[in-house]
Amino acid sequence: MLEDIGKMKIHAETLEMAKGITQFIYNHGWVLNLFRAHTKGKELLRPAITRFATSFLTLQRLYQLRQPLRKMFASEEFNRSTWAKKPNGVKVKRAVISTRSFWAKVLFCFSTTLPLVYVLREVDSDVRPSMPFLYDMLDTAKEKIRDACGGSKRKYMPYWNMIDQRWTGMLHRPLHAAAYFLNPRCFYSENFSNDAEVRRGLRECMQRMLPDIREYAQADVELDSYKQKLGEFGSQLAQMTLNARSPGII
Repeated sequence: MLEDIGKMKIHAETLEMAKGITQFIYNHGWVLNLFRAHTKGKELLRPAITRFATSFLTLQRLYQLRQPLRKMFASEEFNRSTWAKKPNGVKVKRAVISTRSFWAKVLFCFSTTLPLVYVLREVDSDVRPSMPFLYDMLDTAKEKIRDACGGSKRKYMPYWNMIDQRWTGMLHRPLHAAAYFLNPRCFYSENFSNDAEVRRGLRECMQRMLPDIREYAQADVELDSYKQKLGEFGSQLAQMTLNARSPGII
């Protein structure tokens, strides 16, 4: 998904410029020392799981350090140096100080991709199983991307289409919908999406896992208890520990 988004014109151009800034700073010891002096030792590079995740995290870091960067390239020390006269130095300085649209593009690019970076990080984590949360995480990521686009359908739909294309073709399975439905943390949330797609995924999983009609019927009855918070599902302990325990334990 991140690779697909990285090919979009605004992302490709912004990533290329950010790459140029990063390389100019880190490929020259004198410039790097000056940069670290202005940022008090803070670094630009943000290693992540994949190359594209690293690129977009670095964009975020670049934006966070934009003021020290501006001061650095506007400083007398830099402008007296030979690096300020070199073509790359002139180009980078212009982008950091003079090109107003550059920082707006940086903000837009990492705001529309970090929700997916966080999903990737969560899936790769060993802290908790990701299956019960994947459906919800991707839905939440899409909502955050929509917000980053100011709710403009013209802007956010290209991202949604890319996510849906990958999600439907590679990841979207009835098992994900069932895990989402049967995760109490998601199901009892006010943001739970109880649409036909989710219910259909749950039914398909139940039919596969419970081919005996009697077992299926029993599970269906127990499902009503889950929906209505009856018995142990509605106990004070179960409700208090929804966000602290794995769905497999509750």
